[in-house]
Amino acid sequence: MKRDPATVNDLVLGFQPFSYVRVIPSAQMTMPLGMGFGFSRVSSPGQRFRLVYLARNLATAIAEAIIRDRFEGVSDRVLDATEIENWAVAALSAPAPLTVLDLRTTGLRRLGVSTNAARGKSHDKGRQLSEAVYEA
Repeated sequence: MKRDPATVNDLVLGFQPFSYVRVIPSAQMTMPLGMGFGFSRVSSPGQRFRLVYLARNLATAIAEAIIRDRFEGVSDRVLDATEIENWAVAALSAPAPLTVLDLRTTGLRRLGVSTNAARGKSHDKGRQLSEAVYEA
């Protein structure tokens, strides 16, 4: 998956998270930025790099870390306190801007990548894209 370097460069921006949150298992609270190889939407299929997921607010962080798709097709959408008692919240900020690829609006289209890379149920397209960006 080759991408036009000029387009990629045009989509790169500096992003400095301030007071973002991350929901993690409480056992990992001593290292809130600890990252392993995962199976997320944009993780490396070849385990070549690691990712950290941050959220702007607690509701989004809980939805991403704990809930995911578990309430899909279910009318009783309730989390019991016992389901969240072993989780912790870390507030994170970066002292300097991070370099990120902006795919929020037209980025995927400009790269010639299916919107399934960011929004599809299957994570295959997103993983292919992240691996291609990493290689570039």
